[in-house]
Amino acid sequence: MALRKRIQQRDFTDPRIKHLLVQLARTKSPFWIAVAKHLSTPSRNRVGINLSQINRQATAGDTLVVPGKVLGSGNLTSKVTVVAYQFSQSAVETIKKAGGEALLIEELVEKDKTGKKLKLVI
Repeated sequence: MALRKRIQQRDFTDPRIKHLLVQLARTKSPFWIAVAKHLSTPSRNRVGINLSQINRQATAGDTLVVPGKVLGSGNLTSKVTVVAYQFSQSAVETIKKAGGEALLIEELVEKDKTGKKLKLVI
């Protein structure tokens, strides 16, 4: 319940983030609630992950969730699905060039409400 209280107390300027947080809280999955807690922080405190860091943690076929922005610095050698709140244009191009897929968190929550077999990258 702490997450719902946090969502109600904060005044989010971006309606997309508030809608996403409510959607994540409704899943009642521990994984998605952990993602929602990271996303409910102020935008200046959200994570920004480079592709080089994702490449170090990924193996082929993994689905990695970034509760922030994926940046395009570095290379990606494995075919992975990267799910994030935001992407830089160069990150999307590099992911697609490696044969992977770049999805927004909203898209994956609709497909997988349990959050199993996903890796959280912070």
